[in-house]
Amino acid sequence: MKIRKGFVSNSSSSSFIVFFPHEIKSKEELDKLILTDEDRKRIILDYSYAFTDTKIEERIKKTYQSFLNESKDIGMTYEQFREKVIDYVFKDIQEQGPNNYFEAITLWFGWNYHVDENGVLHTYDGLEFHNIAELREAFKKIDEEVDWSQPDAYEQYEELQEYQNLERLKELIDDIDDALNAPEVFYSFSFSDEDGTFFSIMEHGGIFGDLKEFRKSHH
Repeated sequence: MKIRKGFVSNSSSSSFIVFFPHEIKSKEELDKLILTDEDRKRIILDYSYAFTDTKIEERIKKTYQSFLNESKDIGMTYEQFREKVIDYVFKDIQEQGPNNYFEAITLWFGWNYHVDENGVLHTYDGLEFHNIAELREAFKKIDEEVDWSQPDAYEQYEELQEYQNLERLKELIDDIDDALNAPEVFYSFSFSDEDGTFFSIMEHGGIFGDLKEFRKSHH
């Protein structure tokens, strides 16, 4: 399992929860699912200035000269870019494993939550959860102890001091569970355009083909 240490900054980045038809065990499997031909056409059109094997008409170069400086050129062909993306995404998949809810939480909510070296999820208000089952039990406790049909339901909830602010986690996990269809699995990713043009394309270019995904921008 991938261990996310410390607090994760969400500045100028996007998080993705991507649903795959099955567990990904090889680059060959991943290669068939992301960066499709349609993705390629769109990325080359939108980011032609970034690749060494694409050409732009001179008038376009003049119009967008500010985007065509050396720092924007990633110094590789599209196929080299594609290979590097496959390597990067597959490594992330291997490190986190399938259906890693804690990984999704830390990437989705950033510094508010983190996972320590023992795989324990820490919330910003001091709660600790050793696995997703414990977190689901916390959600269950709220549902059991709060009668949401009553006018004072919110006051009841307020009395559960140690479980405040878990509703945002419950909403995310419920959304993931609702989206999962066996034998699907999900993996989570985060890319930041602050890390350069390569990662900007990964963040904004649309690399996950026709796969179902949740995306959250932290800009």
